[in-house]
Amino acid sequence: MIALKGGIAAVIVTLAVVGNTAAMEGDMFLWPGRGGDGDYENGIKAARAGDWQLSLHYLQRSVGRDPQDADALTLLALSHRKLGRVDRAMRFFDAALAIEPDHRLALFHAGSAYLAGGNLLKAREHETTLTVLCPKGCPELGALKRAIADFKERGPGS
Repeated sequence: MIALKGGIAAVIVTLAVVGNTAAMEGDMFLWPGRGGDGDYENGIKAARAGDWQLSLHYLQRSVGRDPQDADALTLLALSHRKLGRVDRAMRFFDAALAIEPDHRLALFHAGSAYLAGGNLLKAREHETTLTVLCPKGCPELGALKRAIADFKERGPGS
């Protein structure tokens, strides 16, 4: 379970990994909600609906108000990635992980983005970090392990 700031409720988001990584559609992840940040909540709703451009719009506003919010930065990064802006996405994943190095969703999605770019070594680094964070396993670790296995089975550039 993700550590939620201030006992904030969680919203379930279904996320699919695209690109050269394995499709994770159907895997469920808890995404922390914000009772007081309508832009963040609307960004989550747009992401759940697959409207990554609208999600990006709301999350840019949310991050503009709180640039230290690792959850919002991670979802903003994912929105950029889904829109094909991988370099920009990686900057936001890196920012989220600089703030919260044990952010499991940021580690998973950044690892998946590295696989999409063919960088197995960096994806394995994120897998190693998740293994330390989740010694008994967690959804993010399981999903990244499956994505890495699929990547290795298909080979880079497939």
